Amino acid sequence: MDISQLATLKTAQSQQRNSREQVAHKYLQLGYESLAQAGLSSDFETQKSHLLKSFDSFSMALRQQRQASEPYLGLACVMMVSDHFERAQAYLDKVLSLEPEHPEALALITRLDSVSNEITEDFEDEPEDFAAAEEFEAQYDQALKSLQILTQSLQMAIPRLGVTIDPRNYAQTQKFVANYQQKLESLKQQVQRIELELDTQELQVQILPLDSSLKAIVNYLNDSKQLIQLNQMILSQIESCEALMESLKAEPDSLSPTDLNSQLETYLDQSDRIADQIDQFEVKGYPISELVSAYESFVKKFDHLEELAEDLLAASQ
Repeated sequence: MDISQLATLKTAQSQQRNSREQVAHKYLQLGYESLAQAGLSSDFETQKSHLLKSFDSFSMALRQQRQASEPYLGLACVMMVSDHFERAQAYLDKVLSLEPEHPEALALITRLDSVSNEITEDFEDEPEDFAAAEEFEAQYDQALKSLQILTQSLQMAIPRLGVTIDPRNYAQTQKFVANYQQKLESLKQQVQRIELELDTQELQVQILPLDSSLKAIVNYLNDSKQLIQLNQMILSQIESCEALMESLKAEPDSLSPTDLNSQLETYLDQSDRIADQIDQFEVKGYPISELVSAYESFVKKFDHLEELAEDLLAASQ
């Protein structure tokens, strides 16, 4: 994981979190003020208006702090005051899922057990703001699920995504990376949209190691490509040596001594470059046995070519 990237993300998220906490605190205050005014009102329509304002305020607080218990507690209080007991129970259950020992929630649940389950129609339709908040929560849950799937997929794939000299394995890894990059980018865009309404720190922190792992796999891909290209180059040199030997055997005078020596020098230089590249891959700990085997075959072919050239040059003198 990129530490500097994580540090930058943490700093930005801390500032954003502090800002969200302040906004949420403001809405919580407004929610309880409206709830208190509803309790003081004797007029049904006025009381209902205050309750709806309270509900809206707690809903807005929830949009700022999805994993905080207080907005859910406020919503539960609104539901209880309006005798909407089943929904109050659902909000209290959410509070206790976040804070199992929350004293006010436990006390309200005890109180719920002693009241009727009658439900009024005051909040048959949820306010639009809270419906939007629930939509973002659903998107958050979907993003979290996608993140878990991507994490599991990467964990399962990593053992077979190392550096390879096999073109088929390389092609499979290339296909996996392209597909994974597309899904990860889609997840990032989804998180950005959610971030407008909800705290996405948990998601972003979990995305970072996926990014780092993907970068490592892309580096493996690049090195694999070089391994494959080097192996193909060695095989090409072997074929070239064989073709030249066959040509010289068929027509010993097809190359002048100068051209023949020049061709031998070219093979020798190529051999040195190949050996240097194999050494570099060996230092990285990559699988080079197939490369070494191919290189040894090339060296043998070159030795035979060199012997043939020496015989031909001696015969021409």
